[in-house]
Parts: sequence; structure tokens; C-alpha cells
Amino acid sequence: MADIPDPNGNPCGHRHPAMILRATDSATDVWLIGISTSFGHPLPGHWIEIPYQDGGHPITGLREPSVLKCNWVVRLHLNAVSRVIGKMPTDILERAVDRVLADIQRKKSGEHR
Repeated sequence: MADIPDPNGNPCGHRHPAMILRATDSATDVWLIGISTSFGHPLPGHWIEIPYQDGGHPITGLREPSVLKCNWVVRLHLNAVSRVIGKMPTDILERAVDRVLADIQRKKSGEHR
């Protein structure tokens, strides 16, 4: 859980679940991907549904339907991460990395969604 800004960079004012993508070279900051319970179907290609269950999923720790928004990537100081609620299954982590990299490539080439 972390108090991350929304996808537009504005303060949310509350903590969100987030997946740690990786630490920076200094190891004082981390790159996070935001997790949200606000979504509809069909999902955009850069969002991934995450396993959940009432009372907390045994792996992810999530308690309600959630998506990993791979276009919601933020860099924060490690101290901004308040607690760990679970782990991301490897297959979802790999898909997330692929989608973040694809989003970066799109932005570099000037493509728009």
C-alpha cells in the first residue's frame, strides 16, 4: 500500500495497493504500478485483472475486484510504501512488465491511444 498520485499526477489523498516493479539504482526509490478497484469491461489492453477473494486472496492479499493499471507507473521513495499485503503471481508480473515496456515504446514513438 502506498500514497501514490493518480495517473494524472494529482494527489489521491489515500493509500492504494500497488505492485513494486523494481527498485532504482540507489535502492532508496521504487517504481510502482498502481492497482485500482475502479474499472469497467472491456478492459483496455494495458490493464490486467488480479486475483482477489473476500477476506483477502492467499497470494495477492486483495479483497475486491482489482486491476493493475500498467499505464499508472510512479516513482516514490521506499518509505512511501506503508505495508505489503501480498505478492503478484509471476505470470501477471511478466505481463505487466511487457505492457509497461510497450507503453514506454508507444510514448517514445509518439503514438497515442
